Amino acid sequence: CAQIKLPVDATILIAAVAAALASCTLGSGMLLWGLLPVVLATCTPWRELLRHRIAIAVYGLSGLLMIILYSYKFIDQRPESFVTPPATLRELASFFLAYTGNLVLGFPAPALISWEHAIGAILLIFVGLSIVAAFKICRGKPEWTALVIWSCLAAYELLSGGLVALARHSLGVGYLVEASRYVLASCFLPVATLAIATTVLRACRYRLPDNVRWYSGLLGMVTAFLAICLVIRAGQIPGNLESFRRR
Repeated sequence: CAQIKLPVDATILIAAVAAALASCTLGSGMLLWGLLPVVLATCTPWRELLRHRIAIAVYGLSGLLMIILYSYKFIDQRPESFVTPPATLRELASFFLAYTGNLVLGFPAPALISWEHAIGAILLIFVGLSIVAAFKICRGKPEWTALVIWSCLAAYELLSGGLVALARHSLGVGYLVEASRYVLASCFLPVATLAIATTVLRACRYRLPDNVRWYSGLLGMVTAFLAICLVIRAGQIPGNLESFRRR
C-alpha cells in the first residue's frame, strides 16, 4: 500500500475483504481484523483514515459480524468436542515452542521434539532482538513502513501459535507434525524475522560506526540462523528421497 496508490476507501475495503477471507479459512484469521488497521495507519496518516468514516464503519461492522458468526458457530458445536483437560504452563509452553520451531519437519522422533523446542526458542530471541533493533534504529526512517508490515506478520504468527497451543495442546506435540497446515504456517515467522533483520542491517550499513553493535549482532544472528536452516534441510533430504522412492 506504500507503493501502489489506491484510494483510501478502496484500501480499507480491500483490507476488510482480506480479513473476512482469512477468517473464513482459519480461526486465527480473525487476528487480521486487529492487525490490518496497524498496517493501514502506517501507510496512511490516522487523520486521513478518519476522514473516510463510511469505509471505516464498513470495516468495523464486518469485523463485528465475523466475530458474532464465529462465536455462534463455536457455541453451536457439541460441547464435548471442546472439552480439554487442564494444562500446565509447562505443557502450553512446550506446545507453543514446538509450533514456533516446526520448520524442522523431517527429523526422526524423539529428536524432533527437542529440535522443535530449540529452534522455537532461538526464533523467539531472534525476532525479539530484531524488532527492538528496528524500533531503535529505523523508527521514522524510510524503512519503517516495511518493518511494521513484517512485524505484523510476525505478531500474527506468534498470536496464532498461542491460540493453537490453547486449543490443541491436548492432542500432543506430535500433532503439529501430522497437521500439514501447521508446518506451513510455522514458516511465516522465520521469513518475517529474516526480513526484519536484513532490513535493519541495510539501514545500519549507512549509519556506521554508530550502530556497529547492532550491525554485528544482527549479521551474526542472520548468518547463524541461515546455517541452521541449511543443516535442517540437509537432514531432511535423505528421508524425503527415500519416501519418494517408496512411492
